[in-house]
This record gives sequence, structure tokens and C-alpha cells, in this order.
Amino acid sequence: MLYIRPHCQSVLVLKTLSKEFSKTMEKEQQSWRKLLGKIISNPQERQQIADALQLHPITLTRWVTNKTTPRLESLRQLLDILPSRHQKLAEWIIKEYPQLQREKSAPKAPDLEIPSSFYAQVLHTHSSSPAIRRSSTLSQLILQQLLLHLDPEQQGMTVFLVQCVPPFPQQKVRSLRKTYERSTPFQPMQEPHTCFYGAESPAGNATITGHYILIQTHTNPLEPVPRNVTDALLRESAARSAPGGSMLVSPILRVDRVAGCLCICSSRPESFTQMTIDIAQKYIELLTLAFAEDEFYQLTDLDLGIMPPYTQQHPLLVSFQQRVTRRMRQAQQEGQLFSRQEAEFLAWKEIEEQLLYQPWKE
Repeated sequence: MLYIRPHCQSVLVLKTLSKEFSKTMEKEQQSWRKLLGKIISNPQERQQIADALQLHPITLTRWVTNKTTPRLESLRQLLDILPSRHQKLAEWIIKEYPQLQREKSAPKAPDLEIPSSFYAQVLHTHSSSPAIRRSSTLSQLILQQLLLHLDPEQQGMTVFLVQCVPPFPQQKVRSLRKTYERSTPFQPMQEPHTCFYGAESPAGNATITGHYILIQTHTNPLEPVPRNVTDALLRESAARSAPGGSMLVSPILRVDRVAGCLCICSSRPESFTQMTIDIAQKYIELLTLAFAEDEFYQLTDLDLGIMPPYTQQHPLLVSFQQRVTRRMRQAQQEGQLFSRQEAEFLAWKEIEEQLLYQPWKE
């Protein structure tokens, strides 16, 4: 019979407990890393998360494979951008890093300044991105950072760009079109629908006047409701915002020329202070880098028409890809050199023309 001295028994128990603790910690680490690995297995989602964290996508892969340990600040940002469907991942991360447990408190006022590191990231992206992708890459990067800055608690906010639709030579800009959109809670795979806007909308008003428009609430029965507050822009584009929310629409200007506007919709009424307006203006200054010189127009070059609501636009908007394909095939049959970019331009102009002049019900 083997006799084990009491001291040796204690050592064995401690070693056993240590092994069990190590196994538990390893299991927890593998759990959140495994979940994150499943999420970023989609290349688009991996890129979106990396952009939001201002990291290289390879860094996320190294987290998953346990080759590197993420910084606490990076994990805090990851928790901020995780949507509700990834709540399990947040729980496992907090279990391994309990210091990340956030207290339920009132939303904190946003910082007054854009992080200097983000300015550096924007400049690097601007200088290193291919010309054909520069606009989309910069626009989405800046919109995502704007959301993280103004709505860190993810209480509900949508930001989107509305851009001047390029006119034919010697003609004026007749409409605006929504191009890029981001929302909180964070949705990496979000595919925003587009929409045309005219002089009847807040976007149109802000663009043709060169001044921002602020709507602090749109359900106060004691105040008269301007016509432009009840148009398709506020109903359709701020659909994610709860009734009674607020909205800021500000033109994207370069000296005395305009490219379109930035629209920010919050789910909360009275959510825009002078401080948040000033912060938004700084992001708009960054957004001017996302547009080419010929995408800015003199205010006198704008002659916006009246656009129907989104519900009446939709049947034409869904035909966009079909129109592009038809034009590309037609050019090929005629032996013409025709780029997809040219085909898309003509397809949008064709839809714009129909929307401007077809009869529609108010």
C-alpha cells in the first residue's frame, strides 16, 4: 500500500487545482476566440470589424489563433461595436477580462476632438488606396468612426452620405443620391438601400443653401411641422430611429462648392448640442478627402427637382443592375469600349430622368 505524507498530499491537490484552473482558462480563451473566428470567417465582416477597430485584418486572425494577446483598449472597442446577435462573444470576453465589465450609466458626453491616430489613418488610406476604391474606403471608414464617436453606447444612430448626381456636360445637378450608410447597433454586413432626394428634402435644402439643418424632434404636437420634415428623407432614411428622434443634415463643402451632405439621425430627441454639431463638422472636413475635385459643384450649378417618396422610387431603383447589364451588352454588340463605371452613370441618369418627370402621388 502506497503511503503519501500529508505535505505531499497538499502539493498534489494544489497541482491538480492548478491544472483544472489552467484548463478552465484555456477553455474560456478558446471559447471567445472560437466564436470570433466564426464571425470573421466572412471576409467582408472581418474587414468591417478591422476598420472599426483601426487594425489590420491579420491582427484579428492572430487573436483567434492565440498568437497574440489583444490590448484591453482594443477589446473595449470590440465590445462597443458588437451587435446583439454576438452577445455570447461579449460574455466570454468579459469572463476572461472582468475588468472590461462596463457599468450601466448615463451616456457620456463625446470627446471634443477626433483622435490624432484616426487623422493619421485617414491620410494613410487616402494615399495608399487605389483611385477606384478611394472614395468608398474613406467614406465608410469615416462614417464608422463618426458613429463610434457620437454614439459609443449604441443607443441608436444612423449616418449616411447623400451625393450630387453628376449631370451631363453643360447641364445642372438635378438630384442627390444616397451612397454610403452606417448604423448602430453595429451591423458589419449592412447593405443600405439607395434613394434619390430633391429640393423637397432636408438633404436638398442643406445642399442648395450651403447651411446645416437641425431637426431636434419631429413629433412635438405643439410645434408646426415644416413640409420638408415630413418628406421621404426623414421617414425612410431615419427608419431605424425611434419616433421623436432628431436629425442633423450638413453640406459637404470645399470653399464655395458642394459635393452633397452628411445626414445624422439619432433615436433620441434633442440629442444634438453645439458640441456635437462642431464634432460632426470636423468629420465633414475629413469627408472632403473622399471626393474628387470634379465631384464638387458651385451652388449656382444646382437646380434640384422634386423627387417622389422612396416607396414610389423603389420599382425603378431595383432595376439598376439590369439596366447596367443591358448597356454593357449593347456596347459589346456594337464593338464599343464601355466601362462599367460609364454604364452605371448612364443607368442612374436614366432612373433620375424618370423620377423627375413621371407623374406620382404626394
